[in-house]
Amino acid sequence: LSLLLGPGRRRNGLLHLSPRPYTLRLTALTEEIYQAIQGALFEQMVTEAVVRVATAQFRIIQLKFGGTGEPYAAQTSYAELWQRPTRRIYAFRFITPTSFRTGQFYQPLPIPSSVYHSLWLKWNAFAPKEMAIGDELLATVGANVFPATHHIRTRSVEGSGYKFLGFVGSCRFEALGKVAEADLRALTALSEFAFYAGVGSKTTEGMGQTLVENVRTEGSPSEQQ
Repeated sequence: LSLLLGPGRRRNGLLHLSPRPYTLRLTALTEEIYQAIQGALFEQMVTEAVVRVATAQFRIIQLKFGGTGEPYAAQTSYAELWQRPTRRIYAFRFITPTSFRTGQFYQPLPIPSSVYHSLWLKWNAFAPKEMAIGDELLATVGANVFPATHHIRTRSVEGSGYKFLGFVGSCRFEALGKVAEADLRALTALSEFAFYAGVGSKTTEGMGQTLVENVRTEGSPSEQQ
């Protein structure tokens, strides 16, 4: 679930809103949950039911799903993600603060091992069991996947009594050296999965929202997902 997207000013841990439309982005990692969310949102829109976000009240005026031309909306399956053409370059754009839990603290850096460990855990939790990815991939990431370019900055989100520090911006990883085709397939699938699953901690609270760019091996960017 994303943060509330739209104009507003944060002050003393509170977001002060304006009387205009706002957006929420929801993603579901199983077909059953997707269908349940879709049905509930349609019902609330048709009945003009009040939707509460914290202390604010809204009504749904528009729903956008995959195939609508909305850059934040898409639909796919685990099988389709697994069949994407393999590549060695993986480009991400982190839209909301992203960070990784390390013990009692958070690490606000896009280290490849942290990014792919996060995606690996979520994939194995929700993908069909026959498509599980073994932990040997994590060793490959540690030995062969490195940042190629990055343009990031830290950003904090303040809530009632807490402060979350993460990074936003773009980062490109590259698989170097001899990497098995099976590992490249898994890396490609996990990279594409980031668009739906988010990356890092607190993705159910709006953090780690991620866009994925399809990049050819020689490094020329193609159309953004």
